[in-house]
Order: sequence, then C-alpha cells, then structure tokens
Amino acid sequence: MTVAELVALLDGVAPLDLAEDWDNVGLLVGRAARPVERVLAALELRAEVLQQAIDDGAQAIVLHHPPVFPAVSRITDESTLGTLLLDAARADIALIALHTNLDSAAGGLNDIAADLLGLESPEPLIAADDPAVGMGRVGMSIRPGSRRSPGWSPMRFPAPSPSRDPPMLRSSASPCARAREARSSMPPAPPEPMCTSPETSNTTITIARKGWR
Repeated sequence: MTVAELVALLDGVAPLDLAEDWDNVGLLVGRAARPVERVLAALELRAEVLQQAIDDGAQAIVLHHPPVFPAVSRITDESTLGTLLLDAARADIALIALHTNLDSAAGGLNDIAADLLGLESPEPLIAADDPAVGMGRVGMSIRPGSRRSPGWSPMRFPAPSPSRDPPMLRSSASPCARAREARSSMPPAPPEPMCTSPETSNTTITIARKGWR
C-alpha cells in the first residue's frame, strides 16, 4: 500500500469532500508514492506522537486535528509546529488529517456522540448533499438506557482481522472514536495493532500512546 492508496481508503470511510470549506484535510505532508506498512493514529501532532511513529517504524500518521491549520505562512525550526513538520518530512513520515469530514461522515464522531447521548432519530444539524450526513446532529429527545441504539453501527475499516485485532479494539470504529474508548480501558502498556484487512494486508494501524489529551 502507498500513501495515496491509504488516503483513498480513508476517503472511503470519511469522504474528504465532507470537510468544511475552512478545513484542511487529506495528505498534508509527505510523498503520495511512499510505501506504507505501519500507520499511527492520533488526535494531534505532538513531539511524543512523532517520536513514537519514528520508534515504531511508521510511514504515516493519521491525525484528527490538522497540523497545518490555520494556514501556515512559513515552516522553520523557529516554531514548535515548524520543527515537527520539518522532522516529519525528514523522517519521510506522511501526515494525513481527517477532521470535520470524520465528524460528519456516516457512523463518524457526530453519530457516535449522538448515540452516546441517547438522541432519538438524530439528523444532521447542517446536512451535506446527502441528507444523511453533515455537520452536527440533532434529535427530538434523549433516550434513557442503552448507549447503543438498535441497528446502529460505527464506521469500520474493511474486514478487521480477529487474529491481529485485540479484544478491546475488535469492533474497530473510527481511529479517533475508538481510541477514546481504548484510552479509558487500556493499561499503560503500549497498545497492540488496531486492525488489518485484505486491502491493508501488509499495513498495521496502531493507536498513539500519547497525544489524546
């Protein structure tokens, strides 16, 4: 798998065209033709996250918060962000952002939040071209009881492999949402690979140990 193929796979999960006009998503740093065998998922780019990617031999980091946001006018080692971007480029690690498109996608963070709140029949607050997806969620009432409504399912990567997917991550929801659940239930030890699939048979997705708070 290449970086471009990874971006295409993620676009199938959280379409890039669902991002808000002011947002900055997709491949932000890196070479599209770069082969990828290991991917790190994190909320945002920090020194600890980049160091883990380097230590783990990851070729790409998938982030929820775009590091190049708002627009960066210069990239130098005179700023923390500039140093991180230069170090990522030097290490040949691609940086991919899934931000408001991950929020708005079907089964994405908005749907997950609405379900955790128990909203009945949630609908997008601001619908996209497809009325089933879009920014925010609004429901008529709060449903008491179960955190999961019948028939609801979070977004999934294709066909996670049980043999490589640890029990607490087996349902393999979106990187950010699943990582939040994993963060509260995982021991301090480094996390195991998140999931693999036929499309990513040689690519492992790992959740960052730090950078979620």
